[in-house]
Amino acid sequence: MRFIAERRILLERPLNYLDEFLLRFIRILEKYVDYVIISGYISLLFGRSTEDVNLFMRFMDKAKFVALYHEFLDNNFHCLMVQDKIR
Repeated sequence: MRFIAERRILLERPLNYLDEFLLRFIRILEKYVDYVIISGYISLLFGRSTEDVNLFMRFMDKAKFVALYHEFLDNNFHCLMVQDKIR
């Protein structure tokens, strides 16, 4: 692994199933909101064992969130801990 730019890391290993999963998820998320991965997966990149992915993202209005939610569902992602019913 090496830093190739201020916000880019080059991993010199094959991608595993968690890498592929996260890349699919992030490609959707980044269309709607700025985010940062803050724990869990980052530890895995540096060789520690975990499979949780935690992230922090900017506030978004309900219409944008609903669009994001539906795109996740359309791509076979399931959302947990939603308090209000999404329409």
